[in-house]
Amino acid sequence: MTYLFRILEKIKKRYGVYLGYKSLYKLADFMVGFECAIYELTSVNIDFNSKFQIFIENRTKTTYTGKHWSDIISESKSQEEAFDLFFIYLEEFKKIVNVSNIFNDMYEENMSNVKSWFNDEN
Repeated sequence: MTYLFRILEKIKKRYGVYLGYKSLYKLADFMVGFECAIYELTSVNIDFNSKFQIFIENRTKTTYTGKHWSDIISESKSQEEAFDLFFIYLEEFKKIVNVSNIFNDMYEENMSNVKSWFNDEN
């Protein structure tokens, strides 16, 4: 999940390069694609979306409605505000997730497949 967090930091800083403009829905779609790419390259299921879904439902005190986390965050917010709020929630989520232990297999078995994607720190 560290790789996902790294790319999200890049998107936060330069959203226009990755998404065109601030849009939580475009970001959510990007993340699904990212998870699929990691799975195809490494057979590792990051499963960020389902974990973040549970976090957002608990964080916003939303009972299960079938709404995606992006819909929950976006309610009564503009796409720009929802985009910014996502990153606030992401920081909270990162504090409660033990990132280093979740995907040890990804680091050990598949580092070479993914590492080249993140050499650029810009």
